Amino acid sequence: MASFLDNSGDIILDAVLTDTGRKLLAEAQGQFSIVTFSFSDDEINYNLFDATASTANQDLNILRTPVFEAMTNAASSLKYELISLQNNNILFLPTTKINTNEANGAFPGFPFAASAYGTDTFVLLASSVASQKFLDNGPLPAGFIDGVNYFGVLGSKIILDQGLDTTQISWTNLINNDDLIEESWIFEGDERLLVPLTPDAQNFAAPSFVDSDNIATYLLEDNEYYQQGADGSQALAKKETSPIAGPRGPRTLIPIAAGELVLGSSYLHDQIGTTESGYFPDGTDAKVIDTKFRLKGNNTGMTVEVPVRVVREA
Repeated sequence: MASFLDNSGDIILDAVLTDTGRKLLAEAQGQFSIVTFSFSDDEINYNLFDATASTANQDLNILRTPVFEAMTNAASSLKYELISLQNNNILFLPTTKINTNEANGAFPGFPFAASAYGTDTFVLLASSVASQKFLDNGPLPAGFIDGVNYFGVLGSKIILDQGLDTTQISWTNLINNDDLIEESWIFEGDERLLVPLTPDAQNFAAPSFVDSDNIATYLLEDNEYYQQGADGSQALAKKETSPIAGPRGPRTLIPIAAGELVLGSSYLHDQIGTTESGYFPDGTDAKVIDTKFRLKGNNTGMTVEVPVRVVREA
């Protein structure tokens, strides 16, 4: 659990290695060298800036805010990383949003499941029995992903749009600044529960590393994860179907599957899951685990968390 540093007096620099960094240090045999590091402003509330105060006091409340002590768990810290831009003539920073439009129309998305199956979440079925309970009644409901049958995942990719979410710049404009476009995402999630697949949904993506809390990190930079967004000449007909109000960059399409531990056993569902009564069409109960995975732009630093409910039969 995080605690705070008292910064009311002298400025304190509190730096620690992450769990992954300590592992690398232990394996380095004296050759360990830190070549990159990150800053973040997770704990800063910029609404505390008082433009009505004197110049010297406008940011005083922000400077007095306690800051987090350094944490070794990288997944719990650095949620909002600070970034460096080559071009400072920028009016709006890019953002990304989950496209939960229906999976049809000019600019389709992938919707959340109906509220009967969870609140604002995707449903990932983690056993063939759970999948078949729905398939016996027709196609899987909207927002459902067959985490066992990877072929079915091809049509169930989670879709994210990116761009400048403002009405002050026309959606028909193209984004010509590379600082504002993301084509390389860092995917972080509990590998026991879910994993990203390769773009063709045939194999697990390879993690860069897995920390001591089972949080796996993947770099999604294959061009097949991305397709052109509704921008420029395409935007006029698709204006109302993108969650991004202004100019748009590439869309991201991510196939996910159930993690190997929940695929092969109900152990985790029994340990950390809950029971939902009458969840399946036949009236039987389900075991569910509510989780999230995080996507962080490798170039822009923009971040989004994607909610997922992992479901097995009870």
